[in-house]
Amino acid sequence: LGDLFPVILAGAMSGDDDLVALRQTIAAESRIGARELIDQLIAVGGLRPGLGRDDAIDALWWLIQPEQYVVLVGHAGWSLERLVAWCNTTAARLLLAYPA
Repeated sequence: LGDLFPVILAGAMSGDDDLVALRQTIAAESRIGARELIDQLIAVGGLRPGLGRDDAIDALWWLIQPEQYVVLVGHAGWSLERLVAWCNTTAARLLLAYPA
């Protein structure tokens, strides 16, 4: 979504019905993706000990929200490459039993 997301978010916040629906779809689909990834980690024993399924899903879901792009790239001046590297490292530390 990149640079388009701030437009979607602003439109949704202003009440544009189509953009509200699009934002809700983005959130729902990213949650499904987070849940599927966490379930795969659990299946192979890769989830960090002591971290519950629901907390892991919530953490990953938060981490992959487009708002992270808006804040870190759009406002803090990060490059997309820096954001991706940070998300990868942060996800590994939060979620994996044996982070690299």
